Amino acid sequence: MDFETQTLAAGLKAARFRADRPAFFSWLGVTIYLSKDAVAGTLRYIAARPAGSQVVFDFAPPADALGGQERASRERMASRVARVGEPWINYYDPGALASEMRSSGYSSAQALGSEQMKRALFQRPQG
Repeated sequence: MDFETQTLAAGLKAARFRADRPAFFSWLGVTIYLSKDAVAGTLRYIAARPAGSQVVFDFAPPADALGGQERASRERMASRVARVGEPWINYYDPGALASEMRSSGYSSAQALGSEQMKRALFQRPQG
């Protein structure tokens, strides 16, 4: 669906989504391509779902929040996708985004950096 021209509510209704039940939303690889209004509207819809609902999504921090090597790597990737018509247009400060989410109705919000995600998702526990 096109999050800029259609709401998540409308898209899910067409797919017979059960909005009265808790749900898990995986929204990866999307927010960098959308306007802040489209992202905010989608996150507000998810926040209004029944208790127990959750969302996981990724976002890009502003360039000034990155170290030199990470910034250069992201610039290369952003340039590559822009050349094929998919420019990155949206960046978030993690603290400000978490605050915005809490004010939209989320009971908790946690932003993980790339190193934290690697440890949480790809490293096996020792022992």
